[in-house]
Formats: sequence, structure tokens, C-alpha cells
Amino acid sequence: MARPPAALFCPVPSAAIYMKEYAALVSDIRCGTLQRRSMTARAPQNAINLRQESSVKGLITYFDEPGETNTEETLRLARSRAEQLGTRQITVASTHGRTAMRAREIFHGLNVGIIAVSICASFEERGWTLGEDERDALNKSGITVLTSIHALGDDVSEGFGVTAPNVVVRETLYTFSQGMKVAVEIALMAADAGLLDMSQEVISIAGSGSGADTAVVLLPAYSRTFRQLRVREILAKPR
Repeated sequence: MARPPAALFCPVPSAAIYMKEYAALVSDIRCGTLQRRSMTARAPQNAINLRQESSVKGLITYFDEPGETNTEETLRLARSRAEQLGTRQITVASTHGRTAMRAREIFHGLNVGIIAVSICASFEERGWTLGEDERDALNKSGITVLTSIHALGDDVSEGFGVTAPNVVVRETLYTFSQGMKVAVEIALMAADAGLLDMSQEVISIAGSGSGADTAVVLLPAYSRTFRQLRVREILAKPR
């Protein structure tokens, strides 16, 4: 085996602490696929902080109650983080367009694309679907509008009364909040519709019933590659 670079042999307090990282790093070198890892050569007195370079400290805003009253703060938190990260794609759950329109106002000045994801047409009898006038107003404002089958349920499996994997995912996300379920779902829907750059993160915004109370930073995935989806950050959610 070729000797690894000398820098890898700097003194450390205990070699056993980093044995797994070292073994993986050596394996990468042997395979010619060396990538940056969290193991970093430093003086012994700084060894306790070796992982800090690859960590991010941030705050999560927890709302006492879910619902529309949290819309303004949720959108402003999302805008602030989009500016920090350079995020260029935003998905927003919007039943009748109001939350998406407000998002456009708050994100004004940033080079972002806003995708408003509405409820599918099967809920028209409940009054939950986007009207044509509402859709036209969103389109004219530069917002992309998506209405499609829901990624996490309300599909053929419900018609047969069976519990499909997407329903299991849905119910699991509900344990965080309704907004968390919807935020993940609309990102999947936007990805499946070809509206997202899959190599870039997206900030997804949703709520409980109406408005917004949840915002997350996601690495998107298609529904059929769901296991590749990553919730990178939670910016806000109700308790």
C-alpha cells in the first residue's frame, strides 16, 4: 500500500479516536477517490475541535400554536436563511394563493423562483382547490403554480383502503407537525413535475390548515427515490 501523505501523521491525543476516519481515508486514497472528510490535521491541543469546521450552528423557531398567525415570521425566517445560503428555489403550499403571494412580497429582491403547490382537484367539493382567477393572479405575478396528485397519500391506495408506504411516511411526518408533512410532500411533487434543480437545496414552506408555520431546508428527491431526500435544516415549526 502506498504511504499516505505525511500530513496524516501529525500527533493526535489518541489514535484510536480517529481510527475509523483514518481507515476510511486510507481506503479512499487506495481507490483514488479521496474526498474531504471531517478528520483534519491539527495540533493536539485543538484536537477536541476537529469536527467544528463541518458543523453549522443555527436556531429553530418553535411556535406555541400552529396556524396562520405564524405566516409572517415563518416567511421572514425562510427569506433570511435563503439569503444566507444562496438558495434559489422555494416551494410554498398555498390553497388559494394568499401565502404564495405574501412569500413573493417578502422574498422580493432575492433571485429566487417561487413554486406555489396547491391541493389536488379531488378536494374541490370541500372548497380547498385553487380557483382559476387565483391561479391566473399567481401566474401573472411570476409564481409557478403546480397542481398534481399528492405524493404522500390521497391516491389509488386510499381508494382501495390499503396502507401504502407513502401513507406510512405521511403519518410519520405528521408526528413533527402537519406543516412538516406538507413541506416534504410539496418538495416531492415539485421534483416529480421537473420544476426543481435536483442538485440544489430548496426551502420548503407549509402550514397547518392555512398560512405557514413550518419551513425546512431540503435536498430534494423524486418520489421514487424518496430515500435520497434529506431534511438539512428545520427553520421553524409549531411545538
